[in-house]
Amino acid sequence: MALAITDKNGVAVSIATSGVGADVACVQVMADQAGNKFTLAPGLLALPVQSEGVKTGYSYAILGFAPVATPTDILEIKGSATKTVRVRRIEITGVATAAGNMPVQLIRRSTVSTGGGSVTTAIAAFKPDTAYAAATAVVSSIGTANPTLGAQEGGIAAASRVQLTAAGTGLGVSPVVWDFAVNACVLRGVGQFLYLNFNGAAIPAGGLFDINLWISEDAS
Repeated sequence: MALAITDKNGVAVSIATSGVGADVACVQVMADQAGNKFTLAPGLLALPVQSEGVKTGYSYAILGFAPVATPTDILEIKGSATKTVRVRRIEITGVATAAGNMPVQLIRRSTVSTGGGSVTTAIAAFKPDTAYAAATAVVSSIGTANPTLGAQEGGIAAASRVQLTAAGTGLGVSPVVWDFAVNACVLRGVGQFLYLNFNGAAIPAGGLFDINLWISEDAS
């Protein structure tokens, strides 16, 4: 369908919904199921836009972590009393004496995993901007022994296998990457926890793990 109109100078132009045989074509604006509009990047490629804006975020890292021989929960992310915590991204990689792998899963718990002789060690948050307030979420490694597992809430958020390169070879492997940039894993209050869990599998000889987390906090 074409419609005859004039521009601001009174020059006749036509507009068509099909964009064929007209001076001006309508542009379809695409959106996701939540109504968030997509924008057109160079080359007219539609890309989703994060509509919630930039939030205060922190990174946490642990290098060369050695869990117990047959670990269950190895890392705890505890919610905040004052902020809503969103886990945005998790990366895990590692080395062992010989190349191998370990199962890993991300589990939400409604009660804390503790006791059993386990020791939790807080991991300091890194502030990308020193003007940020102190982080209120608590991220801790779990070692010495396996804890008594807290109550699991819902299914498994993510699962994969960490590929371990042979130490000293210089050969790299692809890390496990869980990216929750759009649909973040949300913790509301100090009674919600996320755990990295190795499912009780035996650690290959010499196994060491490097873990990186990106977490945002806000008052929503």
